[in-house]
Amino acid sequence: MSTRFDPLARLPGIDARVGRANTLGNDRLYRRLLMMFRAEQRDFAAQFRAARASGDSYAALRLAHTLKSVAGSLGAATLQQSADVLEYACHKQADPDFIDSLVDVVETDLEPVISGLMGLDG
Repeated sequence: MSTRFDPLARLPGIDARVGRANTLGNDRLYRRLLMMFRAEQRDFAAQFRAARASGDSYAALRLAHTLKSVAGSLGAATLQQSADVLEYACHKQADPDFIDSLVDVVETDLEPVISGLMGLDG
């Protein structure tokens, strides 16, 4: 399919070739995973901040790990990298202000991905 007519190939922040490869070319599955990602991750920053505010550093770490893993499998490399840095900082129990700055970076990387997925039908 031509990139021009392929909505998956034009998603901001996502390399659909990677996501398609990870789903063995199954576009139906890939679309379903993209829709699940949109539903589950669009509030990532709020969920992450709430976990930290409640003192649940393990939940915050798991949220960062999940975002990193799923972003990578879907082809969102920039988001995967920023989530990886955040996960590492959480794992090392970095300075809270540093973690806050990393969440801001993740949020900045996540926003165009989610926005692009908002116009995609499952």
